[in-house]
Amino acid sequence: MNKEEFCIMPPSKYYSTKRYPGLERHEIFEARTGNRDKSIEDGLVIFLPPEKHRTEKDSIHLAPKKWIWLKELGEKTWCEYYGKTKEDFRKRYGRNYL
Repeated sequence: MNKEEFCIMPPSKYYSTKRYPGLERHEIFEARTGNRDKSIEDGLVIFLPPEKHRTEKDSIHLAPKKWIWLKELGEKTWCEYYGKTKEDFRKRYGRNYL
């Protein structure tokens, strides 16, 4: 039995907030910026089928508008969930998206 992964993201038709068989985890703030572990720790993850994650033309890794939308939503959600400011977010993640 898999342990449920911590997710603070709001429900969406685009992604799942729970991991079900066949879904892949996407960290909102990724490794290339050094923020993957922080994203996982803070619950800034979503779950997608492989094609929506990385292979279809409009997948999260190939569609810049979706990528930015998710980062903006992640920052807003983080600030609301933790009662923090945009400046707090910048200190933790290195930049702001809002």
